[in-house]
Amino acid sequence: MAKYCTYAVWQDERKHFIDAMQRHGIFNFLLLRYFFCWRNFETAYTKLVFTEIILDIQAYTAITKAWVKGLWKKGFEGAHEAAAGLAY
Repeated sequence: MAKYCTYAVWQDERKHFIDAMQRHGIFNFLLLRYFFCWRNFETAYTKLVFTEIILDIQAYTAITKAWVKGLWKKGFEGAHEAAAGLAY
């Protein structure tokens, strides 16, 4: 959700800058401001993607650990139940 919101803000700012550039010309400070907004978007989006990857790895680790515990205690049936979040 945060990635979508960040992208939506960028699209709105981009549209605003393009409209302003068409009205006032490219060589104002608008081009520089456009670049800084783009850089801010890229930085924020990259941080969100990195955070998402870390959280996915943690989730995969937790599910795998639960699957192994379930396998150890109740065999394959317990492993699948544990991976699904059911008690093992």
